[in-house]
Amino acid sequence: MKLNKIITVFAVLIHLPALADIDEDRLTALHKECEEAYMVNDFTRMKATIEERETLLHEDNRPAFNPYAYNSHLALLYKDLGSLHYCLADIDGTSGNETTACYQKSLEIYLNTLKDSHGAAVLRTELAQLHYRYGEYSEALGYLVANRNHYMQSGQERMELETWSQIALCKARLGRFEEALADIDSTIWLAGRFDVPIERLRKKGKILALQSEALDTSAAEAETYFQQYFDFQRDSIIKKFNGMDAAERESYWLRMQPFITDCFRLEEEASGLLYDVILFSKSILMQFSQRSPSAVAPHWTDIQKRLPKDACAIEYVQYEKHGEAYLGAIVLHPTGEPEFYRLLKLSDLLKFQLPSGCSVEKAMSAEVPEFKDALYSCNDLCRIIWTKELRNAIRDAETVFFAADGILHKLAIEYMFPQHKAPAFRRLTSTRELLRSEGHEAEGDMLICGGIDHYNCSAKPDSSMNDRLAYELLARKRIRFRNLKGAGEEVRMVKDIRNNPADTLLTNDRADEQTLVALMNEYSIVTIATHGYFSGTSQRWGTDLKTWKSDEKLSQSVIIVSGAQTNMNDTAFNPDLKDGIISARELARTDLSNVRLFILSACQSGLGEITGDGVFGLQRGLKNAGVRAMIVSLWEVDDKATSYFMVRFHKALSEGKGTSEAFDVARDAMDEKITTYDEGIDMGTLTEGEPQITVRQIYNKPRYKNAFILIDSL
Repeated sequence: MKLNKIITVFAVLIHLPALADIDEDRLTALHKECEEAYMVNDFTRMKATIEERETLLHEDNRPAFNPYAYNSHLALLYKDLGSLHYCLADIDGTSGNETTACYQKSLEIYLNTLKDSHGAAVLRTELAQLHYRYGEYSEALGYLVANRNHYMQSGQERMELETWSQIALCKARLGRFEEALADIDSTIWLAGRFDVPIERLRKKGKILALQSEALDTSAAEAETYFQQYFDFQRDSIIKKFNGMDAAERESYWLRMQPFITDCFRLEEEASGLLYDVILFSKSILMQFSQRSPSAVAPHWTDIQKRLPKDACAIEYVQYEKHGEAYLGAIVLHPTGEPEFYRLLKLSDLLKFQLPSGCSVEKAMSAEVPEFKDALYSCNDLCRIIWTKELRNAIRDAETVFFAADGILHKLAIEYMFPQHKAPAFRRLTSTRELLRSEGHEAEGDMLICGGIDHYNCSAKPDSSMNDRLAYELLARKRIRFRNLKGAGEEVRMVKDIRNNPADTLLTNDRADEQTLVALMNEYSIVTIATHGYFSGTSQRWGTDLKTWKSDEKLSQSVIIVSGAQTNMNDTAFNPDLKDGIISARELARTDLSNVRLFILSACQSGLGEITGDGVFGLQRGLKNAGVRAMIVSLWEVDDKATSYFMVRFHKALSEGKGTSEAFDVARDAMDEKITTYDEGIDMGTLTEGEPQITVRQIYNKPRYKNAFILIDSL
């Protein structure tokens, strides 16, 4: 059954013959499987369980059930159908109306037909979460109050207290601060009889932060509670982290997200705490899958000790305050405490009109070369991003180590400094990278991959840990990836420049997923020239009421290798098999701890889910795999321009230059004049004329020169 048949109104079903035996245990098992799939973003598995239950619960089979059992399974099916709508709405960027309708139908069955107050409470929790997420706090509050009454009557004190704390948050969101604080204080006191009420301390901190924000008063009391919560969590994770597997680390990070987001409301009142929270968050974020993780929760003073005297560090943040998204920066110098600077509203940046007539948002998202030129040539925009206050905060630093956040992952701000004399900018995934030992990233043998045949593959698909979600997200978009002839020429030139017999070149149908995954960690340097793609629009992350166990964003950023296009075109392809699509999640699962430099000469390889949560996409997958430094692209790049850049980069490396220096040499080379040869064919008469030799700049435009960024090279 096609997906669109699954997500129509449930009453419209395909008539199927009655089944002789109805397996209620099977229906129960399918529901549990669907719930598990929901929490880990496997909507393909959700779809399969719903299809099978629709068949078992078809009207023709209704006489085989007792009425209570039938309606119980029907209510669960509506609930799971609503959850499927939730997943698809996130992925497709649509509204949650279908989800709400399904949840309410399930709630009606529990209340009116089954008289099941427990089942009704579960549905009210889902509906409260949904409304809270969309900022509909009054609606969420109504469902939570009903649930609290249910838990009080049924003597479920723990559940009552948890719901009561959620009620307090809704009231705070509605500006009812005195009631909210009274409620949260009651839950803290009562919860102390069971355990340490640490989560409720966090919620009290948030209520106080919202209150100080609304009344424009000091947030010092909120900081006290946030600091208390953070100290507890940091001490706890330091003890547990090495014993946790990747899934447990990921789940922990997702649970921490509401706190991490809330902290930034404090702005300059808690700069030191905010810097520590950023380091803490990114330490976990970048080490889900690492076998030997480094420091989990460094202090900002640890970073300060590693800063050269002529350098400073900047951690950018994207956060919410006053119902708006803002960009901020925390600047750290070799002496003194961190300093927080609010830069601008995200909406003001996105709607800023460039001289070309398009907005920044359009220029960033559209694959129009002229838009990229306009974006990086606008001095007014550069001064908006690098504000006067921020430029003054850098002082006379000769080197600026910075880590982007949110929308700034999508902008090469290191090329936008508005002053003629600019410091040397070094982009990092996190300034905690300054704690690692330095080393020459570009020494050793190289695995070189390019000129890939996306239609044919020499290896047979196998079933070793394929990312099903990545395949489903991409296949449903029906993207066509053309073979890149220029990439084949590029990698062959790179191999010739290096002249190293120990290098390995994979091209055509030999550049398959299985071979790449097996070989990459045997080399110090990996370079792949192919298509990169970000396939998602999902905004599904946790709120105060509910968090997720798995983050689908790692499945949304992919690179395309041999055979991928044929597999995506095959509607019968089994996504359990290797598909030629290497997702950031699959990279994160791969041991690449021997790879010191990973070069993705690929369209859009630097892009991932752009949110306030931090770094996503292929960058994050590679860091989890253990890669030291990387070069990625921010938009679709001309084949010839890419080849020109990469050849000069590798030539500089072969001459003994370090990674950063070689990268700068390659960028500078884009300004050079190039000799072109025109045979002088008269297209009207098709006769030969005088050959024309032209010397001119070709690749000096931002569309070419600013496409690639170097990350984590020290």
